[in-house]
Amino acid sequence: MPEPDSIAPEFHIETTPREMEAAIHAAVSALAKERGIEVKKTRLELATPHPAGVDFRVTCEVKAMLMSASFTVAGKAEIGTDLVAVVKTLDFSGEGMMASMAKGFAEPQLDKIRGKRYSLAQVNLPGLRVESVQVQAAERIRLTVRLGRVAG
Repeated sequence: MPEPDSIAPEFHIETTPREMEAAIHAAVSALAKERGIEVKKTRLELATPHPAGVDFRVTCEVKAMLMSASFTVAGKAEIGTDLVAVVKTLDFSGEGMMASMAKGFAEPQLDKIRGKRYSLAQVNLPGLRVESVQVQAAERIRLTVRLGRVAG
């Protein structure tokens, strides 16, 4: 049996893609409603190209008056051992007049997010340090943080 000091503590944060998709839909819908646009459907796609990174793609189908459109926001985010997530890239795409209008509304919001650092932990862990961070995106979205003891 391993000694208690040799056990690497870790913690997990989990959600489902469906729960995250619902949260994104609610946020996008609230912003769109201010402009008289209804978000009919939101789809979230995730991939984890390496342990501490996630590629994401959010596609929204929207309607305003008699016009409908679809647009996509895609990007990459990484989480460091400092437990800070950084949105590395964030791109808007869509076709048609309504998507062009949506891009005009969306770009200033996306500019606020691009490159921004989001701290995931404000907790001081005396005697511990973050050894690794891993993101998994499949049936569940799981962030695993493995801790190690500070030498000394």
